[in-house]
Amino acid sequence: MTQVMRALGHPMAFTLALLMAISLALLAFTAAKNRRDNSAPTGTKRFAVAAIVLSLLFILYVTLMPRGLGRPSTLSLIPFADTVHSLLQPNTFQVTIVGVIGNILLFVPLGFAVAFAHGRPEAGRVPVLSAVVISILIESAQFAMNQGAAATVDDVCANVAGAALGWLAARRLSRTRVS
Repeated sequence: MTQVMRALGHPMAFTLALLMAISLALLAFTAAKNRRDNSAPTGTKRFAVAAIVLSLLFILYVTLMPRGLGRPSTLSLIPFADTVHSLLQPNTFQVTIVGVIGNILLFVPLGFAVAFAHGRPEAGRVPVLSAVVISILIESAQFAMNQGAAATVDDVCANVAGAALGWLAARRLSRTRVS
């Protein structure tokens, strides 16, 4: 999450985040309108694709932004080992919680948009598998770039959880009758 906050201070990231938010709002509006009118998904896929592209650009910018920490990257393949260890340390507890929440929130828009782009928001397999692939690629790139980042399975799990939450929101919106 600190990476997100640091990135949002940069005009490029702020612009991407703003455009992503607008495209997600338009996607939700058109999906709700189509649901209300019982009409075909007019415009929904276009807004979904735009939201996916902007979400990916934002995610890539935030996660692959050079940190300049001057230390080698680390790799952790044991699920939740780093998170549990950091939660047990009083000086890193807050940072760990914020980091996990940030990783979850980073992928919620992507899961939401992929669900609508797929055309079947009730099917959660595509958003979740997309998040798995994208997250593994990002963690691999962070490790390969050797900029002091920690490439962990924990981040992949949090990212997938965020995409699943986005899918659940899309599923809920697609099933809710708007008055």
